[in-house]
Parts: sequence; C-alpha cells; structure tokens
Amino acid sequence: MKVLHVISSIDPNSGGPTRSVKGLCRALSRNGVAVTVLVLHGNDVFDNPCGVETLYGTMPEVKNYDVVHLHGLWDPALHKVAKACRKASVRYVISPRGMLDPWALSVKSWKKRIAMALYQRGDLRSAAAFHVTAALEEMSVRRQGLKQTVIIAPNGVDIPDLMPPRKVSDGTKTALFLSRLHPGKGLLSLAEAWSRIRPKGWRMKVVGPDGYGHKKDVVACLREKGILDEWEFVDTLDDVQKWEAYRSADLLVHPSVSENFGITIAEGLAAELPVICTKGTPWSVVEERRCGWWIDVGVEPLTVALKEAMSLPDLKRREMGGRGLKLIEESYTWNAIVTKVVAGYEEVLNEGA
Repeated sequence: MKVLHVISSIDPNSGGPTRSVKGLCRALSRNGVAVTVLVLHGNDVFDNPCGVETLYGTMPEVKNYDVVHLHGLWDPALHKVAKACRKASVRYVISPRGMLDPWALSVKSWKKRIAMALYQRGDLRSAAAFHVTAALEEMSVRRQGLKQTVIIAPNGVDIPDLMPPRKVSDGTKTALFLSRLHPGKGLLSLAEAWSRIRPKGWRMKVVGPDGYGHKKDVVACLREKGILDEWEFVDTLDDVQKWEAYRSADLLVHPSVSENFGITIAEGLAAELPVICTKGTPWSVVEERRCGWWIDVGVEPLTVALKEAMSLPDLKRREMGGRGLKLIEESYTWNAIVTKVVAGYEEVLNEGA
C-alpha cells in the first residue's frame, strides 16, 4: 500500500500534530506501508525518518498513491491537494487534528466561516473517511453533518529506549506544564488556581514555545498575584531534554480548554507522572485507571485537584505514575495503533472498489 501524508508544517514548535504525524508515519513504514510525507510549508528536517520519503512544497502526482491522508484544515494548500485527489479519483482521509472542536471553531470564527463556505465544506464532504484520536473528536465531525467512515485511533508515544533517571529530590517539588503557550491551554486558570493555594515546597515549570504572544499575559497575571517568582519559563526543549523535564517533575498539569488528544498527557504518563487534565481532553481513562485527575474546565476544579495532588505522599504519586506507564504500554504503543489505521485505509479502498 502506498500512502501520501500531507501536513502544513513539521516545525517542532507548531504543536502536537507534528510529533504525532511523524510517529504515525514511522510506524506505518516499519509495518510495510510505503509512506511519503508532503510538507507544504517550510523545510524542517523529518528526523529519524525510518524509510519515510519526505517532499517539500511541490505536490507529487496523487494518482501514484492508493490513499492520501491530509492532516489539519483551513490551509488553502491542503485544499489544493484535496482538489487534486478529486480530479484524479484518489480517495483521501482527513485528520481534523482538533480543528473542528467547538472551541477551536470559535477562534477567529469569521475567517473559518469564510473558508468553510469557499472550500473547506466541499473538502470535508468529499473525504472518503476521517481519522480522529478519540470518540470525543468523532462527535465534532458528526456535528458537521458528515456521515463518512470514522477511523478512531489515538496517537502513540515514542518512549525512549533508555528513559532518563528520576531526579534526586532537593526538597522542592515540581509541577510541569509542557505545551505551546496558547490561550486555549488554560495557563491563566492555572495561575489563578496556583495563587489560591500557594503550595509550599512546590514550583511551577512551564515548558514550550510562545508562538502566540501569550506569555506576556501569563507573566502579567503572575506578577499581579505576586507569584511570578514561583514559576519558571523554559523555551522549547529537544527530545532528550524533554524527557529529562518529565522525569525531573513530580506532577504534570495540562488544563487545556479543548484538545483532540493531548500528546503531552500520554508522554507524561509514559514518564510515570500523575496527571491533572481536563474534560476538554479525551482522557477519562486517567481517572478510570487511577493515574491522575480528569476534571471540569475552570479555576475551581483545578484548584481542588492541585491541592489534592500536592498533599499526597510521594509514594502515592509514584504509584499513580506507575499505573500511568502501564496504561501507555497496554494501549498507546504505535504498533497497536497502526493496525487500526491500516484497517481504516483498507476499508476506504474497499469502499472505493
């Protein structure tokens, strides 16, 4: 099977989809699928390609592929690929990557309404299938009146062959936020919750690129509440440093308003961290498997969860982290996920035939 994956950018600062698309393509290639990735903008290197061919900017002949898999929405360059697929009668799959979620649609909504009317609605209706990472995201697809096949396959985690050792505690514990600094990630709610409890012996470490200018708003909020010195900000880390950051923390906090998956949550669990995440993410299993807190969006529930998590003995948090690693090993390895994706591609091809 030959599959063309198309993504706007693989800039590591552009968020979770970059990592998940790379991981998916590597896993497909390892499992015998001939994978080509078309990067529409930029020339960032596809590190560790594992047999994946990478093209930049120039669209190949889509008729040479069995399936074309588009990642994301709104980009006119993605629309050009969808249009080429229709012209060549090649079936294509769309991964919305959270961009059809209600909160995401509300951001710059007038631009998205125009794009939907001009080209995006037609691209969605002509797709052979959709790939989503959770049932929550499937609901967003169905709300658009789309009735095609939906392939539900979560993102996987690339666990290092050699996980960094846990830090030796110096008496100060670390709560970690690792993601883009974006208004939808809940950092202002986290700042408010932190100011209410002022946890003794804890610091907040925020790791991620400030691609939206949101850091200044967060810093202003922290300064106003007198807690700026309890927070540390770090720009993007490379892969080794990222896993060291996970393993040096005692708690992962991901208070996102809306998330189609949340790769940081999966990575935090793989690093044996207890996790606080919101019901804006599809991670109810965190609560079910007793490896964290799955809470309502907002300051009040976040305050309660932080207070509870930080009051636990170290041993209890470690036990939660161990259950989180077991969950990832059971359900979020790329080999298990690729089986679902390939089955979805085969269904798309059989429907076409």
